[in-house]
Amino acid sequence: MRNEHWDATLNGPQSSHVVNERQPTFYIYVPDGSSAADYALIKLEKKGGPPRV
Repeated sequence: MRNEHWDATLNGPQSSHVVNERQPTFYIYVPDGSSAADYALIKLEKKGGPPRV
């Protein structure tokens, strides 16, 4: 991500939004003058959760 650094916070330990589809489709609407390539879709995992296999 081009050596950029952002500080961000989330309210609460988890989102109230749940995506149950195996391969969901996300639509990104951006302001004029920018493109979807200017953004990153990321998956966050809760600290202390079960180990990934």
